[in-house]
Amino acid sequence: MNHLASYKFLVVDDVDANLFAIETALADIDAELLLANNGEAALELLMRETEVPALALIDVQMPGMDGYELAQL
Repeated sequence: MNHLASYKFLVVDDVDANLFAIETALADIDAELLLANNGEAALELLMRETEVPALALIDVQMPGMDGYELAQL
C-alpha cells in the first residue's frame, strides 16, 4: 500500500493544459487531487474540506487572486 493513500494534494493553475500535465504526472500517486483553475475556486474547494491538503502546488501568476495571496489565506 502506498504511504500517500490518505493524502490530498491541492493543484491550482489558470492554464488548463498545466492542470492536465500535473494531474497526469501525479497519476501514479495514490492521493486525491483537488484541482482548481483560480484562487477563488481553490478557496471554495478548501472550505468544503475537513483538513488542510498535505501538498499545495499553486501557480503564482493568475488573474484575480494570485498564488501568493491564496497561500496567505
